[in-house]
Amino acid sequence: MRRSSMVHLWLGNQCGTSLATSRRRYRVAVLYSFILLTFLGETAAHAWLQLFFPLVSATSPRAEFPNHQRVDSTLLLNSTKDLANTTAWMSTISFPEHSWLNACDRSSDARRPLCCAYWREKVGRSLRVLDRQLDTLRGIIPPQLTSPKSHMDLFEPTWNCDDLERVPPDPGDGSKWVCGLGTLGLRKSSIVYSLGSDGDTSFEAEIKRRVPSSSIYTFDPTLSPKKKAQLRARQEQGVLSFVDAGLGERDGDNVSFHGKYFLTSTLLGFKRRLGHEAREIDLLKVDVESAEAAAFLSHEGFGSCLTEYYRNPLGALGRKVGQLLVEIHKSPPALFASYLETARVFAILYTCGLMIFYKEPNVWGCDGWRCMEFSFISASHAFRAFEATHPVCTLEND
Repeated sequence: MRRSSMVHLWLGNQCGTSLATSRRRYRVAVLYSFILLTFLGETAAHAWLQLFFPLVSATSPRAEFPNHQRVDSTLLLNSTKDLANTTAWMSTISFPEHSWLNACDRSSDARRPLCCAYWREKVGRSLRVLDRQLDTLRGIIPPQLTSPKSHMDLFEPTWNCDDLERVPPDPGDGSKWVCGLGTLGLRKSSIVYSLGSDGDTSFEAEIKRRVPSSSIYTFDPTLSPKKKAQLRARQEQGVLSFVDAGLGERDGDNVSFHGKYFLTSTLLGFKRRLGHEAREIDLLKVDVESAEAAAFLSHEGFGSCLTEYYRNPLGALGRKVGQLLVEIHKSPPALFASYLETARVFAILYTCGLMIFYKEPNVWGCDGWRCMEFSFISASHAFRAFEATHPVCTLEND
């Protein structure tokens, strides 16, 4: 049989290619190329793609690539290289277990051994679950590369919060799950950053009502003049302070959003601007419409937790966040790129010592699998909630 006929039979006609079949072919191409790239180098991988590309170049569905464009061998090779680089990088990630195991010792005196024993037992159970997730992240071929609906399935809660609540409690888009909100009021002044509000300040208003001493900052440059006026009115009421800039990968960038350009800053840039460099952000709420990945991976974001940035005299910025409440999007058009980017973000957050304590699909803001709400917590905030809700800790303290 002629080669062209074989290709035609394998591909089927363009209109008959199903979504699942096209994804499988794309996956097979990248995985075979990955093996060749790993063992024989980039030249061999590229040669394989060019020789056998007709077997894997089925027209891609719109869910994978915009404008129904065809996948080319260069794009496949880039996906392969991205997978190889991410795999090598993932093998180096680690979770700072000691920060969790020793949180009780740092936060309480030596007269509470029973409280600390219960704490370490609970942490140990969570670490065993987290270790399994990290082992999968470090694997050569991630199992999630089968469907766009499963690219966040690996990332599940590993911490059971002892004082969990939805803020504000009403159903709908904009609420976040917070752990131990009552314990924030025990501090003299808590800092709350809300990045990307779209004019909805219900979260900020509820936090201010529950924790009047908190200092709340809302960041969003994309608002209409009417919504900005509403936020400034909330500022005059003492609910929040409005900052007309957005979260980005670099300080001073002008980023395009729906055809308009807006000023952005890194997380560290915002802390410098507000005089919070040495302070912990107690609650960091992030909903920046798919821009979270690049901002988090930046060395002036959570990327500061990586070993190469430990020389920063200010320390790792990511370790100065008590709770991260974030909506993570399936932003890139390609399934592989989406998974790899998401995996990098979670690896960074784990390296910062943050555990997931809640996860839910956002069925109000988008199709549930396209964006997911995650709540992360640091060891110190987790212990504060644990301590306040366990009689063995409060009794020993009396």
